[in-house]
Amino acid sequence: MTRSYRKKTYEDNPTANETTKRVIEFLLANGYHAWRNNTYGIWDEKAKKYLPLQYQQRGVADILGFSLQEGRFLAIEIKAGEDILSKEQIEFLGVVHSSNAIAMMVHDFSDFLKKWERRFPNAKAEQ
Repeated sequence: MTRSYRKKTYEDNPTANETTKRVIEFLLANGYHAWRNNTYGIWDEKAKKYLPLQYQQRGVADILGFSLQEGRFLAIEIKAGEDILSKEQIEFLGVVHSSNAIAMMVHDFSDFLKKWERRFPNAKAEQ
C-alpha cells in the first residue's frame, strides 16, 4: 500500500519566525522601515540560558518600525498557535495604539493581511 504525503508548507502551520519574516518583508516592500525586536536577551553558553538585556522593557512587540513617508510608528506582536498575549504585551500595544500609532497582534501572515487591509483599505500593497 502506498501512502501519499503532502509536503508541509508555510500555510499549514506557520511558526512565529516564518510569520515575522513575511510581515517584515511586506512592510519593507510597502514603504516602511521595520525590524525584528530582540526580546530574548543574550545566550549564556555556560549557564545554558538567555540572560535578560539590562534595559529591555518587558512586553515590547516582535516587530517595530515606522512609515518612511509619514514617520508613523508601528508595533506588531506575532502569536503563533495557541500562544496568547502577556499582560505586559497588552499594555505595550495599548500604549502604542493610544499614541495614534499602528498596533497589531497577528497569528499568521493571512491574519496580518486581513487586519492591514481593514486598516488601510485604499493602500495598494505589494506582497
